[in-house]
Amino acid sequence: MDGVKCRLTKTACRLAMVTSAIVNNFAPLLFSVFRLEYDLSFRSISVLIAANFLAQIIGALLANVPVRRIGHRKCFIP
Repeated sequence: MDGVKCRLTKTACRLAMVTSAIVNNFAPLLFSVFRLEYDLSFRSISVLIAANFLAQIIGALLANVPVRRIGHRKCFIP
């Protein structure tokens, strides 16, 4: 792989990691706002946390299916 493609792949991975971090860390900052604004109980907020966690796990597991079938190089290298 030449240097340009390698750099683009690394940049894409880093951007995906930053996007994931923003999505997963921004909502908890707003939980107190959600609780007051939408009259949510602590139980409802904990259900939101659990749903987010389960969605991450299921997404990671489902992403493995095409990678195992066609190989990691074909998935990540255009």
